[in-house]
Order: sequence, then C-alpha cells, then structure tokens
Amino acid sequence: MRFFQKEWLLSLTNNEPVLMGILLVAFFIKGAFFVTLFPMFTGQDEARHYNSIQYQNEPVEKIWKTTSRGATINNDLFAQYNFSEEILNAGTAAGIDDLRGGLYETTHFALGTFIGPNEPAITAKEWLPYNRYTPADAVHNSLYHRFAGIIEQTFSGSDILIRFYLIRLFSVFLGTLAIFFAFGTARTIGFNAIESFALSAIIAFQPKFALYFASINYDVLLIPMFFLFTWAATLSLKHGLNWKNFTLLSLSVIVGLLTKGTAIVLLIAFIILIGFHLFHKIHDAKKFFLTLILFVGILILVVVPLSTHYGLSTLFPNKGGVSKTVTELRNYLGKSLTPGHFALTSRTYWGALGWNNDLVSNNLTDVMTFIELAATVGLILFLFRQRGALFLPERKYIIFLLFMLVALQLGIRTADFNVFLNTHKLDLGTPGRYFLPNLATHIILVFVGLGALLGTKERFRLALSTGVLCMALFSLYLTLDVILPRFYL
Repeated sequence: MRFFQKEWLLSLTNNEPVLMGILLVAFFIKGAFFVTLFPMFTGQDEARHYNSIQYQNEPVEKIWKTTSRGATINNDLFAQYNFSEEILNAGTAAGIDDLRGGLYETTHFALGTFIGPNEPAITAKEWLPYNRYTPADAVHNSLYHRFAGIIEQTFSGSDILIRFYLIRLFSVFLGTLAIFFAFGTARTIGFNAIESFALSAIIAFQPKFALYFASINYDVLLIPMFFLFTWAATLSLKHGLNWKNFTLLSLSVIVGLLTKGTAIVLLIAFIILIGFHLFHKIHDAKKFFLTLILFVGILILVVVPLSTHYGLSTLFPNKGGVSKTVTELRNYLGKSLTPGHFALTSRTYWGALGWNNDLVSNNLTDVMTFIELAATVGLILFLFRQRGALFLPERKYIIFLLFMLVALQLGIRTADFNVFLNTHKLDLGTPGRYFLPNLATHIILVFVGLGALLGTKERFRLALSTGVLCMALFSLYLTLDVILPRFYL
C-alpha cells in the first residue's frame, strides 16, 4: 500500500497538465473567496473603474438631467464623487464611508444572517446606472472596461451586487491566465514541471497579486499581457522568431496598449526584441544594410500612428530645455530615491497592508530586502563566472528578464518624473502595485540568484519549497489576522 501511494504521488508530480490544473483551480477558488471577502468598492480605485464601465454603457443620448460640480478628489464623503446614481447610493447604503473613515474603522454585517447592511435597498434596483454629475469620474477607452462592460450589459436586468461581483470574478479569471503564462515562462526557460509549479505557486500566493485580481481594475488585464509578452519572448529566444510567438508578442503589446499607457514599455521591448532577432545572425554587410532599412521603415509605420494617437512625445520629460530638465531630475532623484520611499514601495508591493501595527507586517519587507540582496549577489555570480549552475536556465533568458525588470522600472520612474516636472511633488509616486506586471520576472530572478548562490539543485529546490510555504503562510496570516478583522470584527 505504501509503495502504491508513493508511485501514485510520483506519477502525479510528473504529470504536467495535472500540476497546472491544480495550480489554476486553486488560484481561481482562492480568488473567488477574496472576491466575496472584500466589501463592495474597497479595491484600489474600484468605484472609479466600475463607474467607467457603467459610463461607457450609458445611452449616447442623455435623456436625464445632469449637474456640473467639477472634478472630485479625496472627498470626505463617498456621495460627493462624480459616480453613477447607482454606485453613489449603493456604496453609501453599504457603509463605504465607515471604511473610509480611517484604517481601523470597520463595517458590521448583521449577526446571524447572510444579509449585509441595507442589502434589500441595494438590490431593489431603484437607482439608475447613469452619471448625473459631470464630468464623470471615469477612465476612458480602456479595453478592460469594454470587456467588463459586456458582462455589465448582459446582466443589466440583475441587481448591482450580481453585476459587480461577476466582473470581479472576471478579474480572477484574468489572474488565472496570468498564472498560466508564468508557468509557461518558467517551463520555457528550462525549469522542470515541479520547479515551475513552485515558482508559479509563489506568484499565486503573493498577497498583493492575489488581492489585486479580486477587484475591478484595468491593471488586471495589463498584468497578464506583461506575463504573456515575457513568455512569448522567451519562446522566441528558445525557438527563434516564428509566426506563433510573434503573434503572441503582437497580441500582448496591442491588448496592453489598448488597456493602459504603461504598456508602452512592452512596445519598446517588442521593438528591441524584433531588432535583436533580425540582426544578431547577420554577418553580411549588404544584407545587414537592407535589413536595417526594412526595420526602420516598419518602425516608422508603427510608431508614427501611435505617436499621433497616444501622444508619445509627451512621455519624454522636458521642462524648458535640457539644462533645466537635468536640474529638475536631480531634485526628483533626491526626493524619490530615499530609504522611506523604497520601504513604502516594498511594503505595498509585497502586500503588507498596514492596517494594524503587528510584528509580521512591519518586518516582512526587511526580510525580503535581505533575500533580494542575496539573490542579487547570486545573479552576479551566475552571469559573470565561467559556467553557471547547470540546473538553472541559460544566461540569455536571465539577461532578457533583467532587461524587462529594468525597462518597467525606467518606465514608471519616467512617468513619475513627468508628473514631478509639472507639480514639483511626487503626486504619481511609485506604489508597489505599479511593479506587479513584472512579478513573474522578479520571482524567477530572485530564485535563480538564490540557486546560483546555494550551488546545488537540492538546495535550490529546498529554497523553492520554503518560498512556497512562507508565501502561503503570509497570505493566510493577512487573510485571517488582518483582512477579516478589518471588515468583519
């Protein structure tokens, strides 16, 4: 019997589709739990994104009365925002202002029942999903909102709770796709099924990642596109550029650009990657010159229309000439590259919510910093010694992943600097969620660095197992000791 159990376990762990299925189903179920755990509109800018969905679904002809009351930011009351009538009334009735009153405020659900505060009024469908205040507080022309708008329109006869939580589940589905792409990346660059499973599980249990995909937000479409681009790029590095990985690369860039401006990083990476594939094997000068002309021509055909439509020239910081821009850059770096800002970015990136003053949340990011420093040393050893560890991926993949990490960092910092030039404040900032598109890249690099430092496959696998266990425990801790008390106790 013991032999049978051992053989069954070995066959299970060697069955890649089964491993992947377990991982994806577990992530979706966990995401569905988070969907129900968080009260309505408590996700990052969630009310604004849901209003964007309702606003785009409004009739073209506005047959209802509207009132102008200007833009609204950081209001004391939820009802003062320019959201739809349904969102404003439903959020107020659900007690959203109690939660916005402070970090330690909670909302209390009826004891002994499954009915939330004022739920009969919220589900009565007496409020219209139309914006009566202008300008509407909404994001315009994002593909995520268009996809979610199909769900909103399809279930327009249902109450807001059904529509709202179905769209949240759509976000969970997108997160499940992201985990699938992360698994594909790990497998492509050389990790076996068990190691890829472990790396993907660490990503799936990363608290900020899991929580983000349980809310309505256009980043939940942007992040999978970064993961898909990374996977397709590694496929092209492994097999050469072909129509399959080129299609995946193009799809990720196009969908990303139609979702959020951050995807400009993907466009730049795409151009560089295509250039690499075109030129790295050309040794004949004439052929190189002809390829260069073709590449520049295609580049102009792609970039000029995008520049006209998206205003790409405004992405490059410029304030009264080069000299003044450089001076402002020094000021910006002096304010943004501080231990305090780095610590804040790290805490929010790893999901330390800061809702209570506890030992784990306050010290986790310090531990992660030491781990990342150790991984950095390992990566340096891996890249520059004569031979890397044979159980780790080839150098070309690691160099590409490092390039993606740097590209997003520069993209976010450039956008932050652009805002700083106009306001002289860090109004955009660098919160951790901005760097989630590279989470899969980051996790893989950390463990490659640790593997190179540890030196053997057995120690590397032990580090992976420890990483899965620690991330799962941290996620469980946040769920039971931070999130549940915040909203329900």
